[in-house]
Amino acid sequence: MFEVKVIFYNLNSIFGATLEINYPGDKIEITDIISGNYFPSDTSVLILKKIENNRISYGISSKMNIGKTLSGSGVICKLKCKAKQSGSISFTINTQKLDIRKLDGSLYPNISDLQIDNLNLSVQ
Repeated sequence: MFEVKVIFYNLNSIFGATLEINYPGDKIEITDIISGNYFPSDTSVLILKKIENNRISYGISSKMNIGKTLSGSGVICKLKCKAKQSGSISFTINTQKLDIRKLDGSLYPNISDLQIDNLNLSVQ
């Protein structure tokens, strides 16, 4: 078993985010998605997660009546993984499905300018 972290760096006034990650299902199994430390782990947060067809869909948001926004850097979620076979593995964020929102519901400014690093690793 191993863990892959999805991390936001240096973002300001974040209210919520959704993302989609593709992975090679023939080489690994995603056993769980766990919330990271960027959003609080209490009842002020809504989380949606789904694993199917070699794709992870994950959404997290502060509840509207709480009115919290977050800034800085931190782990959005952790993917719990189990290798099925050895070899090279790529996790790819679908940039068309990446959505980061501010408290007023607007998109995070210049989202297309964000640096998005996909993960390539070797499992033995």
